[in-house]
Amino acid sequence: MLHAIGITYARWFGGDHTEAIKSIEEGMSKNVQKDFDLLEQELGKSSGKFLLGDQVTVADIMMHFSASFILARGLGTSGKSYPNVEQWIKDCEATETFQKAVKRTGYDLSQSG
Repeated sequence: MLHAIGITYARWFGGDHTEAIKSIEEGMSKNVQKDFDLLEQELGKSSGKFLLGDQVTVADIMMHFSASFILARGLGTSGKSYPNVEQWIKDCEATETFQKAVKRTGYDLSQSG
């Protein structure tokens, strides 16, 4: 999320400076894509559905929101595909614990800014 937050702020506070925002996004996208390339690679190395195997760990929990938010908002990922990351997000969200948390908190990423 660290590298994508600058893109988020540019979009939120950039006003009518569309060319400047586009330039900022292009420059910052490189780091977002490097982050996602690494996550994609690590998920490919895992012996299971999650970062460290077949059980959700704190690593998955820590990464899930940021990865989901970035992909949902297209923050620096334009034109790129991350099939391992996309499947991992689905697998995280399919867990009973994720479902319970969503039910309890009302979490809905589609409603986030």
